[in-house]
Order: sequence, then C-alpha cells, then structure tokens
Amino acid sequence: SLVRLLHWVADEELGREAVGAILAQGRPAVVSLLRDWSKQPERMQAYLCYLAAETGAEEAIEPLLGALESANQELVLASAHALGRLKVVTALPALMRILREGEDEPRRGAQEALGALAEAYPEELLAVFSPLMEDPAAETRMAAIAVLGKGNFRVIRPMVFLALKDGSSEVRQAAVAALGRNPDIEQL
Repeated sequence: SLVRLLHWVADEELGREAVGAILAQGRPAVVSLLRDWSKQPERMQAYLCYLAAETGAEEAIEPLLGALESANQELVLASAHALGRLKVVTALPALMRILREGEDEPRRGAQEALGALAEAYPEELLAVFSPLMEDPAAETRMAAIAVLGKGNFRVIRPMVFLALKDGSSEVRQAAVAALGRNPDIEQL
C-alpha cells in the first residue's frame, strides 16, 4: 500500500526505492497520501513535502503552509523547499518571518524558496524586500539581495545598485554575486 511505501522512505536501505515507487505512481498517489497528512508523524510529513514538490501536487499547499509553523526544523525546511518549488506566493509572509527569525537551516530553506518566488513574482518580492535593504543587520540585507538576485534584473536593478553601495562588504559581495547569476546583466 502507499502508506507502507511512505514509511519505507525513512528506511536507509529501501528509501530510494520507496520514493521511486511512489513517484512512479505520480501525482494521484501523492494526493492520496496527503489526505492522511495530520495522522502522519512530522518526519513522514517532511517526506510528503518532497513528494508533493516533485509531483507538483498543489493539493499540498494548505498543509505545507501550516508546516512552516512547526517547531520541527526538518519539516519547516522541507515545506519551505516544496512551497518554493510549487511557486506559492501566499507563503511569502511566513517565509519572510523564517528568513528574519528562523534557525540557520530553516532560514536557508526560506531563502531558497523566496529565490524561487523571486523568479515567478519579482514585483511582489521587490515590494516586500525593499524595506529589508534598510535593516540594520547586514545578514538581513545580504539575504534580501541574494533572494532578489534571482528575480528579473529589470525589476530588481535599483536594489542591486543600492546593495553595491552598502557599508557591509558581505552585502556588496552578495550584490556582485546577484549580478553574476543574472542572465540580464547586459542591461547595465
């Protein structure tokens, strides 16, 4: 059964095969497993996050958004990753909170997810991230420019130029990295 396969995902020896077997059954199998989300332990929920992202199961959005509030860092990381892959813009406030207040691993997951959202929704992210460029913490400004650097360069150009003049060398380095990653760099 699918539930048995899901529990085998955690097994060191059978994990890869179990994931492959579930993915081979496609999105309907993952959607079926999602129906029992609340009955699953957090570790299984983290695996469901991955499976939902891999199959594009938008039915997972509600539980994924809820999982961002978990105290379990693995689950927060997995749900942030999945929400980024699924390009869920409604996750923006929770991901921003994690970016500002979260532990290191969830913060990196939130940054990755926000980067994926920057590609899909550059204007929305610019509106939210612009105030972060005034944050007194260089780490926050650096994370903001790293995320914005994944968006449309025409939209984020003012923030990149602002970051190039930042008082923190780390923020300036993040701005240079954002320029280097951006395919629209010729527009300078």
